[in-house]
Amino acid sequence: MIWAAIYILIVFIGIAFPSSDTLTIIKLLSVLLCSFYSIVAFRKDHLLHLAMIITFVADCLLAGDNISMIGLMVFFMAQCVHLYRLLDPIKRKFAPYLLITGYLIVAVDLLLNIIPPIYVICTFYAITLLLNLLISRQRYKLHPQSLYAFCGFWGFILFACCDLCTDISYFSLIELFPAFLYMPANVIAWVFYYPSQVLLSHSTTVQRNNVSK
Repeated sequence: MIWAAIYILIVFIGIAFPSSDTLTIIKLLSVLLCSFYSIVAFRKDHLLHLAMIITFVADCLLAGDNISMIGLMVFFMAQCVHLYRLLDPIKRKFAPYLLITGYLIVAVDLLLNIIPPIYVICTFYAITLLLNLLISRQRYKLHPQSLYAFCGFWGFILFACCDLCTDISYFSLIELFPAFLYMPANVIAWVFYYPSQVLLSHSTTVQRNNVSK
């Protein structure tokens, strides 16, 4: 009921007062609540806690500037943590390598000024999100009765839908898309984003009460 009430507030205030500071505070508190829930509900899943907390930090950084490079890099880190926790222990080392490679290429691009660095970090972010989506889908196929696997898969689907809206918003901001799409895209992004965080806060990979991963 609390999640539903927050969701309704975000949607309606987002439509009526899209630039409201109150809306920003509600959004940030809603993501913080998801982080807190994951800590309380799944006490042993420290990787889930870390991913949710890093996501909250990224949201705080992007609250003031929705194209903040630092905020996007922190979001990329959150996706890498999700990737690390979803992968089998033998394959987990891939996630830190991906994170380090992404950051190094961004650093080189900043020095050489080849292309706008936002495109570099967004490319790595998109690759990581796609991997998370594919791995969570495989996990759900292996454990179709698992609520946690279901939440992980659909959480990343909604996350991807949110990012598509964010892309529309950005391209509207730089006038590649019509400017009138900017505000609706920002509102619709949170229609997908908040449910994605609620679902991901339930996507533990640590066994609980003898329920399959």
